[in-house]
Amino acid sequence: MGVGRVLRIGGAVALLVAGLVHLDLYFGGYRDAGSVPSFGRSILFNAIASGVLAALVAARREWYVRLAGIILPVASLAALAYTHTEHTLFGFQGDGLNPSPQAQIVLVAEIAAIVLLALTFVPSIAARDQSSGFAAVGAAGVVVAGVLIGFGAYWAGEDTQSAGATGPGAVSIANFAFSPDPLEVPAGTAVTWTNNDDIDHSVVADDDAFRSDPLGNGSSYEFTFDEAGQYSYVCGIHPEMSGTVIVSG
Repeated sequence: MGVGRVLRIGGAVALLVAGLVHLDLYFGGYRDAGSVPSFGRSILFNAIASGVLAALVAARREWYVRLAGIILPVASLAALAYTHTEHTLFGFQGDGLNPSPQAQIVLVAEIAAIVLLALTFVPSIAARDQSSGFAAVGAAGVVVAGVLIGFGAYWAGEDTQSAGATGPGAVSIANFAFSPDPLEVPAGTAVTWTNNDDIDHSVVADDDAFRSDPLGNGSSYEFTFDEAGQYSYVCGIHPEMSGTVIVSG
């Protein structure tokens, strides 16, 4: 097996890993991230496109196939850098290398895909590379489709809802939203926010009257509202998520 083919297969594996992470994120809550549906759809598109390119890159050496295998992770990393440096894309804004470890895995996998496939353009390597037959493309496609469908079915069927707080002061954080919103409670009520997403969230008052640490799946934060008024808050990690607590006297 030539060096070029080894590099292409390595790049294909890296693309598939990145696609699987995006699929995990999609079913883990990111399908509802952002203020418009386009963000969630872009996550799913990335997963599918990564799988398709993984199958093609593994079997074919055409320059445009390999170039496409580089362009997708470059665009994905650019979007990651943009949204996680206080910029908004499709109504979504991230924070640092979160969620963890998905963001770190995608970073490594996509950089690996770019480097491995870029090396296939070295003339001495490209000259000795050969494409497999179209039967190999079909076989690679079947394998990739099986992996994506299998993991997708598993993640889609997972019960991601943890047992959270119950009662008049309970707020669930799920699918990138606070519920109920608004929450109406009498003065003196302890309100408890419970994160039922697989992704970290937090609770930050607009006036900074209360602020939680990042909450992992199943974690809760409690704050007692002693005075009547209307209190607006957001997720400190995903500021497009907002909620309101209305406290009566």
